Amino acid sequence: MAATNYKIFNWGAATNDGVDEQYIAAIQVRAKRSTVCHYTVANEYVCQEVGRAIGLPIPVGVTIDKDGVVFYASMDFNLSGQGLPPADSQAVINDLPELSLGIVMFDIWIGNRDRHEGNISYNRDTKTLHLYDHGQSLLWPDGIESVDKVNGSLGIAEHCLADKLKLFDSRVMWYNRINALPDYFIRDTVRDAVSMGLPRDNETDVANHLIERRSELLGLIACNRSAFHAADATLFDNWGGEYLDYCI
Repeated sequence: MAATNYKIFNWGAATNDGVDEQYIAAIQVRAKRSTVCHYTVANEYVCQEVGRAIGLPIPVGVTIDKDGVVFYASMDFNLSGQGLPPADSQAVINDLPELSLGIVMFDIWIGNRDRHEGNISYNRDTKTLHLYDHGQSLLWPDGIESVDKVNGSLGIAEHCLADKLKLFDSRVMWYNRINALPDYFIRDTVRDAVSMGLPRDNETDVANHLIERRSELLGLIACNRSAFHAADATLFDNWGGEYLDYCI
């Protein structure tokens, strides 16, 4: 994952602390919450943490308190200040096939129902991509019932990259990355999200869901091959029987 430069909101005075040159600086963020779904901030936080941990280019996010209301604040990577155009998903697939598959497998893992060209930023000249807006995943919109409904399915609705994927060569790499995350990291991340709107009664269930679902990713893809319209259907035939336990 390439380093990202974030937009400076304010550059203040030097602090004169220590031997290094230091300044008080404010980085611009884009803060969000939802008055419709109470789980948006928690969803954003958990997905940002696990997504960055597997190497996906998701901007750093933090939570902030404004007058007692918690917002999810994503660091602003848009240095130009102009509106970001929707990404060309076919260009993303063509230029970054390995990363494209990683995005799809990640979205299947978290049950992201809202991956469209408007929440992918892609600069084809620099081959720089950013992912954002994961509020419609995990607990969205009905809490733990939404988590349960995803079981046994891809859970990604009309995904802008999935139906254009042709190559799955890096599937084992992404599978291993996701499954290499320590259980304690996932559990600690979900536990932290309780202060952001994730119900404490659902903490264990959400953590267990993420830990257990990641081992099913390749099986879910193989058993839902019709969702990947651009891929040759026979491509999935040699994946091995161990991935077919999740076919329903």
